[in-house]
Amino acid sequence: MGEWCERIYNKDGEYKYILPLIEEGRDYLYALQGSRYAHRTYTIVNRFNLLDSEYCAGTYRDDAFPVYFSYNFAANPRSMKITAAERFCFGYGYTNGDPTVSGLRANGQGDEITLTFKQNLIINDPQNIYGASRIQSLNLTDISHAIVGTLNLNKCIRLRNLDASCSTGQKALTGLILENCRNLRSLDVNGLNGLTSLNLAENRKLETLDAADTQLTNVIFAQGGTMSTAKLPASLQTLELRYLQNLAPDALTFSGTPAVTRLVVDNCPLIDWQTLLNRCPSTTYLRVTGIDESGRGELLRKFLTMKGVDENGNNVTTCRLVGTYQLTKYLEESEFNELQAHFPELNIKQPEWTVIKYDETVSDSKNISNLDNETGYDYDNTFKPSAHVAAIMAKRHRVMAKYVASGKMLVCPLDDTDSRRYHDGTEANTQGFNHPTKADEGDFMMYEPDRWCKGIDDFINRCHYHCFSSLKAVTQPEGRKLYPEDMELHDRAACRVATTYTTFDDCLAVYDDYRVYVAPVKGYKQARWPAVNSSVYGAVFLDADNNVVGRAAANSGRMTEGSYLFTSVPANAEKIAFTCRADAPFSFVWLTTSPEIHAIEPDAWRTGQWLAGVVKAYYGNLQIRSITGVSATVSVSQSQFVDYCRRRGEGFTPITYPMHRDIACLFWANYGDRDSSSVCGYGSGSNTTVQGLTAFLGMKDTIANPANAIGAAGGWYYDDTQTLRNATSINAIGYENLWGNVAEWMGGVTSDYYVWKFTEYGTGEERTVKSGTISDSWITELHNGRFMDVVPVLLNATETTHYGDKFWCSNSSARVVCRSSDSAYSYAGVSCAVASYDSSSATAWSGSRLAFIGEIEYTLNVAAFLEAEAIA
Repeated sequence: MGEWCERIYNKDGEYKYILPLIEEGRDYLYALQGSRYAHRTYTIVNRFNLLDSEYCAGTYRDDAFPVYFSYNFAANPRSMKITAAERFCFGYGYTNGDPTVSGLRANGQGDEITLTFKQNLIINDPQNIYGASRIQSLNLTDISHAIVGTLNLNKCIRLRNLDASCSTGQKALTGLILENCRNLRSLDVNGLNGLTSLNLAENRKLETLDAADTQLTNVIFAQGGTMSTAKLPASLQTLELRYLQNLAPDALTFSGTPAVTRLVVDNCPLIDWQTLLNRCPSTTYLRVTGIDESGRGELLRKFLTMKGVDENGNNVTTCRLVGTYQLTKYLEESEFNELQAHFPELNIKQPEWTVIKYDETVSDSKNISNLDNETGYDYDNTFKPSAHVAAIMAKRHRVMAKYVASGKMLVCPLDDTDSRRYHDGTEANTQGFNHPTKADEGDFMMYEPDRWCKGIDDFINRCHYHCFSSLKAVTQPEGRKLYPEDMELHDRAACRVATTYTTFDDCLAVYDDYRVYVAPVKGYKQARWPAVNSSVYGAVFLDADNNVVGRAAANSGRMTEGSYLFTSVPANAEKIAFTCRADAPFSFVWLTTSPEIHAIEPDAWRTGQWLAGVVKAYYGNLQIRSITGVSATVSVSQSQFVDYCRRRGEGFTPITYPMHRDIACLFWANYGDRDSSSVCGYGSGSNTTVQGLTAFLGMKDTIANPANAIGAAGGWYYDDTQTLRNATSINAIGYENLWGNVAEWMGGVTSDYYVWKFTEYGTGEERTVKSGTISDSWITELHNGRFMDVVPVLLNATETTHYGDKFWCSNSSARVVCRSSDSAYSYAGVSCAVASYDSSSATAWSGSRLAFIGEIEYTLNVAAFLEAEAIA
């Protein structure tokens, strides 16, 4: 055979076995042998090793592990038991001289032989146990009490089971080396109290460790090993479990309360690390990976004094929880930063949304609740803004703004406590070109930061929600959208929701104007679907047998063709069957795995950043401006204001409807009261009031004087001596005379036969919303919807209920809209609107407010800002 080269053997195998299989599907692989070189080598070597072991020849005695004894076996003979891994001969003897025992033959794998020691042995003369590499199991229990020093079993490469336990206990055995025993499956070291450390880092196949009755302080387990049972002593001080996929909590036991001070749990899916940590109360250094937790931060606060173990195994002063912790309650920035600093490897996420709830079943203007900090109407306490609303408010500042390039504004913030100076204390000119001595420094404006929003309507429970986020990006909730083609259709049918109908077939009724869709809901926590405005026909949840397990319907005057219902999915529901109009546009069904309210609306939208005048618009020197020291420009039509803005430059516009909406929604989320006038006052009763009367207040809002009657002019504040004083004009979330004084024409919005048309500057989407149709009426409810629209839809409230504002409308085309109203009327609050004039109308009580949408560069460098040159 040696005359044929390896290449010929390989080619022969390819032609006979491989190609027939690949090309013809004939399997002859069972006969493929090759040169059998490795087999011959294995057979020859093992045959000679067997003969060497039988006749004690060759290198047989090198395949041995040494054991140091200190015991008089002559007086009390003891034995060790060896289970062979294959047919072989075993023995033992001194390093020099003839073997004491040799040729003890095991006839095959699993055969057990016994080596008996009968002589007096001293520490310095080890006994070498021959046949180390052929040992499958080693039982030292009868002689373990006599072993001293270090027991090195590195030559036992096929060792699977080692029982070195000592029933009487001993301290002379101080080391156990098992590095090369990579087939080791079970290990028992009970009673070996001289062992303080055990390194099992290379024993990845080890499944069972019994060391409960020892004085071990440290055990190093193999990373990614198959360990399934570990019995450990109470003396253990360091416990590191890494990538142990099979180790279950009930299989990890201690002989008492462990003294563990350093605990590492790294990707052990069956281990509940918190339970394990509770069992180790002395833990000082902690590292846990795979964290995927949520909560209000209580878990993290528990570990603010806990130290950690870094990724390199070093003890450090900060706790090392690794993974993600989703906060369900927004934390103040200081506390959030503290947690981030103490948990540097943990991705701590603030809640993406702050949710504000409006209860539509009550007329109280303070029907608002903050679900984040549990304040407001539902909680019967004083409403307080928090979380993302507070973060958005903190980013807002009065600024000076210069138009430095086409479509670009450069802005610099003013002092929040006094708008007469910049944030660094430098005196500011808010009067523009009208200042007697100072150069023009730009427009006096409010910086509104970009933010995420979404609205939710709950027509079952008669409430709606506004969701705010100050984050740069938000994620879509986990869920699935379904469209008609994804569902089962029952045309010309409606689903009855009365409790007398208990099956799907019972619920179905013939109805030409409706249709019923059936969608799967198993595995989801909430469902949202297009709905009809009916308390008779709605949706039913069905189990696998089409039995009704839940019902949902609503009847609200605010529902429109595009409205939806949502509710939680019953635990045993498999499907939902819901009724919708056959002739209405179908949006989508939304199924989400989240139980949170904000998850009901999957599509958030951004406001974008923009500027709006702190004061009303003024036209002078052939320019429309936002400056103080002058009265608002009036007796100018809406179309003329639009033209003034166009001539000023790209990006300028009269305040728009989306701005009006965003300001109103932020006001309510900040104050928890829909009646804005009762919060900040009723404003100036004159159309000639000089602008800038609240500059000294900065961002501090005025209040209504509780001693005055409803509609009494003025905006009040407490001075440094806590004396209540009148500023004449009001401050509302930083805007001067946000209502009262003069009404404000809005740009980019018209009303055609009660249908408002406008463009979302954040998304560019053109939208329409139908308003209510009763003019000169107190507002009861607003449209809301996904975009949190403040278009009045239900009317006939009163001066002291709901929003405390009025709405005027006209059943005509091309009506322009102005926000708020003039003078200090009680109805002229933040939601007040007038949609009854055409674009050419002009009155002495109607003005506007300058705004800007475009590129905004924000700078804190006051000197650079003052040096910048405005182009318009």
